[in-house]
Amino acid sequence: MRHARPLAAVLTAFGLASCGPDLGEHRFASARPASDLPAAVSHSRNDPGYIVISFTADADLNSENINALYASAQACGGDTGEDIPAFGPFTDSSSPAYLPLADRSTPRERYLVYLPFKGEIRGELVEGKRPVIGQFDLAKDEKDICVWLEHTGYPSATKTNTIRLPASILREAIEPVGR
Repeated sequence: MRHARPLAAVLTAFGLASCGPDLGEHRFASARPASDLPAAVSHSRNDPGYIVISFTADADLNSENINALYASAQACGGDTGEDIPAFGPFTDSSSPAYLPLADRSTPRERYLVYLPFKGEIRGELVEGKRPVIGQFDLAKDEKDICVWLEHTGYPSATKTNTIRLPASILREAIEPVGR
């Protein structure tokens, strides 16, 4: 352990201790249903609807040193490689837009991620494709869903803390639309 401090000092000096910008601490705020993805998303999906997850972050995810953010989701319980489609992060506004925005003049504190009510679970990348390995239905499944953001563009992605969404909250968000 005598060498731990000098190694930490060397890594810090070379900027390797943390490879990307600080994405702050994220906290769940609310969940609600939506019939479609934001207009900013160009897609041909046929999902029956979406759960819009609103969360706060104590770091501005629209800052100048952030250039590529992606939302990820899967059933909680470790890194299973079984991904649920997640879209975002978006601005929490009347016309949600992907982050980061070209206009960085307005700091933001609240953000959105969209999850389909149900669909395919994709597995690990195999020969350039992510095979379908199962199905999910957030209105019926008893699994909590874990959501996080990743910032790419560095030798290794910077990953935020995980927001755990209890199955009961997901079902309550879907219930008003009768899915």
